[in-house]
Amino acid sequence: MPNNTLLLNTPISLPQIQHEVQRKLGACLIQIQQYERLLKSMLAVSKVQGNPETVETNQAARVSDLYGKPLGQLINEHLLKDLLVNAPHDSDSDVRNADAERRVLATGMPYFKVRHQIFMTPEKLKSASQALEEMRLTRNNLVHHFLDRFSLKTEEGCALAITYLGTCQATFKSNFAQLSEWSASMLNTRALSASIMQSQVVEDLFDGINPDGAVDWSSSAIVQVLREAEAACGLNGWTLLNTAIAWIGKHHAEQTPPKYHCKTWRQVLQRSGQFETRTKTREAGEQTETWFQSNIKSQPQAQPAIAHRTQ
Repeated sequence: MPNNTLLLNTPISLPQIQHEVQRKLGACLIQIQQYERLLKSMLAVSKVQGNPETVETNQAARVSDLYGKPLGQLINEHLLKDLLVNAPHDSDSDVRNADAERRVLATGMPYFKVRHQIFMTPEKLKSASQALEEMRLTRNNLVHHFLDRFSLKTEEGCALAITYLGTCQATFKSNFAQLSEWSASMLNTRALSASIMQSQVVEDLFDGINPDGAVDWSSSAIVQVLREAEAACGLNGWTLLNTAIAWIGKHHAEQTPPKYHCKTWRQVLQRSGQFETRTKTREAGEQTETWFQSNIKSQPQAQPAIAHRTQ
């Protein structure tokens, strides 16, 4: 009989020791499933991409693809190739999707891609890879070959199985602890990214206002909403400014001249250089009307993707 604490210190029957084997085996399987669930949830949000119309369906397809893969594929095809890296790089799927992304960008539609990658030194990445490979092999042996290795019909076989399962538990526990650290790092990075993306500086950048206060009029949000108002309210190629202002106030109230260092909407039209203007006075004493239309030379071109990589 092997030197096993359970057997030496406590009189125990074969059914009891078999039950202990089952308990430890169940605990190991739960650990494996906990690891897989956490890994899949991490990979699901490690990359988000698309335009406002496709991002949700893209994400749903990614989740479906990940949740159908076994642990070995998740580790070798995603965790070690895409998430844990020693230098920024595009994954195989990024390369395959590059042409499709370019076609979307050519339409001028907004497109974004957010990716999380955990950068490591080559030595740390090698160590992590070895630990993951050990866990993968341990999992495969446990799931597929456990009964081939241990006879549970004898006390000796059960005792050996209990010792082995204890080693498996230690392996799964250490790897789960490491994965939890990576997950916490990703969550912290996402929270930091969200706070930065919600800051006034970044909001201004998206609106076309640089940190030094200069306005990139051709890509500014206020010019874009003026063009939207032009499309909605134009008459024979021209748009009455007062009508456009009312439309913008209803649909894009956050866009106002003072945000762009202008006192009036007429100043926006003039300073932007994106529009032609005309003034018209119907009768003596009446207020002058301002009409505008987009300058053909200033029509927007296809916008580049907004790429964001977090570490």
